[in-house]
Amino acid sequence: LAVFNLSPVPPLDGSRLVHYMLPAKYKYKYYQFAQQYSFLLFILLFLYAGKMIAPIVEKAPIQLFNLMGLHFY
Repeated sequence: LAVFNLSPVPPLDGSRLVHYMLPAKYKYKYYQFAQQYSFLLFILLFLYAGKMIAPIVEKAPIQLFNLMGLHFY
């Protein structure tokens, strides 16, 4: 769920991160785009989230163990 929540689609938290990282000249355009298409993007993300997030979720524990110095094969 954390990976899903960090997706850059409004109203998810990832959209706020994108907003803060964008240069000032693009923030207004991003805000307009988010207002117009956020519902459509959210529906598409919800329909295809499993296919997009599965590879990340499968590899995340292995990478976390590697960062801690534990190696599981």
